Amino acid sequence: MKSYLLAIAIIFLSLGEINSQEISTEIVPIAFKMKGRVSSKGGVVKSGVVRVFKYNEQVEVAKIKRSGKFSVRLQSNARYMLDFTMEDHVSKKVFVNTKVDDGAFWDRVFKFDVMLYADKMVQGIDEDFFDYPVAIIEYDHEVEKLGAVDAYTDDIQRELKAMYVQKMQAAQSESAPGK
Repeated sequence: MKSYLLAIAIIFLSLGEINSQEISTEIVPIAFKMKGRVSSKGGVVKSGVVRVFKYNEQVEVAKIKRSGKFSVRLQSNARYMLDFTMEDHVSKKVFVNTKVDDGAFWDRVFKFDVMLYADKMVQGIDEDFFDYPVAIIEYDHEVEKLGAVDAYTDDIQRELKAMYVQKMQAAQSESAPGK
């Protein structure tokens, strides 16, 4: 009987220790990885950087490898601007909104590619255009994963292409015989 009471006393004392242990209630945002490849139009891929801004504060600088590959980690439920820069190229920005539905299960890796234009390729084009993001990436509630906002991204790409074509046509007409 004494051993039975001793066993019960040990169990109660152990429960007291377990209950007195501090349990962390801090919620850590889910992190996910943005990765892909940077290519160059009119130039050579050189080492560059991806500057990561969270609510206008720079929080990370990741290197673009000579292969063009990049990778950055972002936390969920925040807004980021990724600024891709490379020597002798015009930088490009990509806006990423990582706000996700509560309890949503989504792919934690998002892959995309970025093409940077060599400075010589955009001479004569309004470079203020590149102050704005060339793409927006955010959580799509219908498919429950991150994706590009096609309407915005397509419009920007169309405008960029039109400016580039206009520049090329102007250059061709200037170099045409008789001019």
